[in-house]
Amino acid sequence: EVDGRFAPLLEMFHEVFSAERAGLGEAPFLILDMSSNGSPVIFASGVFKDLTRYEDEDILGQPWFCICGNDSDVDDMRQMEKTIYGSEEAGSCIICYTMEGDEFWNHIHIMPGAPHMLFTC
Repeated sequence: EVDGRFAPLLEMFHEVFSAERAGLGEAPFLILDMSSNGSPVIFASGVFKDLTRYEDEDILGQPWFCICGNDSDVDDMRQMEKTIYGSEEAGSCIICYTMEGDEFWNHIHIMPGAPHMLFTC
C-alpha cells in the first residue's frame, strides 16, 4: 500500500502521463516538490529534456533555478521566487541554459498553490 502522503503526487503523475499519451503533453515542463526545502525538481517532461538536453540525473532533486545562469536577471529571479511561494499564477521571461551551456529565452509559467507545483517552460 502506498503511503498516504504520496497519493496526491501519484494522482498528479497519472494525470500528466495520461495527457502525454493523449497527445496533450507536448509542453516542456517541470514538477517541483513544494513541501521540500529548495523546491526540488521531481519530474521533467520528455519535451523539456529534448529541448534542454538535460537528463533525469542532471535535474531531478535540483532546485528550479538550476537551469538559470549568470546572465539571468536578478530581479526576474526574485519575482519568480515570489510567485513560486505565492498563490497566484504568473509568468516571466528569463535567460536559461541548456545542458551544454547554450542560452535561450525561457517564458516560464508558474501554477502554484499545491504541494507539487507545475512549472512550464
